[in-house]
Amino acid sequence: MQSKNIAADQDKRSFIETARRAQIIECAVEAFADLGFAQTSLAQIAKRAKVSTGVILYYFAGKDELIGDVVAHVFATGEGFIRPKVAAQGEDPRKALAAFIEASVGFIASNPKYVLAVMNIMRAGAPRPGPCVSTRPWSSRAKPASARSSSGASAKARFAPSTCA
Repeated sequence: MQSKNIAADQDKRSFIETARRAQIIECAVEAFADLGFAQTSLAQIAKRAKVSTGVILYYFAGKDELIGDVVAHVFATGEGFIRPKVAAQGEDPRKALAAFIEASVGFIASNPKYVLAVMNIMRAGAPRPGPCVSTRPWSSRAKPASARSSSGASAKARFAPSTCA
């Protein structure tokens, strides 16, 4: 699959590859925010991006990888918004805390779809507290525990940002 090559060579991605991945991630954010986790499929994301599902699978190994990149993108965007405002307060912890709260509220207010998308993803099956890695793929987390099949779970570790907070 192409996505493994792209992921391994992140520094070597072309402008077009980087732009296409960003486009797909933004469309995934909108879909997860608007439709919720269970109703968001690669087909729905592809429709919003005006590409085929094959194009998504060219850049991402599947829905699980795309979800991880969506969450990572939202967290990175939030950090980019919040960190400079906190850092500008210097060493005063009260000012830094006030800046953090104000910036966090500002990020949520100016990026409601980002926050709603991550909430929908996490609500669908966020892992329990523990290390920042889960071996269960995101797709199995959306199903009730009674419907999950242990044979379908991947042994490959997945980043689980909700457990890192």
